[in-house]
Amino acid sequence: MIETEMIERVARVFYEAEWNTALVPFEGETKEFAMTVARAAIEAMREPTPRMMTAFHDVCDPYGQCDWKKGWQAMIDAVLKENP
Repeated sequence: MIETEMIERVARVFYEAEWNTALVPFEGETKEFAMTVARAAIEAMREPTPRMMTAFHDVCDPYGQCDWKKGWQAMIDAVLKENP
């Protein structure tokens, strides 16, 4: 499995939320499972929602110039603020 920085970052957050990290190390089958879940979660976010697109557009200036980092963060913030 190809590992990337972001996939591993998400996998570690999942791992820390699901397992007692003092007892279950982030390696072997545990790491492989966490990486699979992280990859699936990231893939599910691949197609932005209308709210995400609006949030990105809202951080652009009146001329359509956008700071990509601010846009990305605005899109993620929009997801985290959504009500279930």
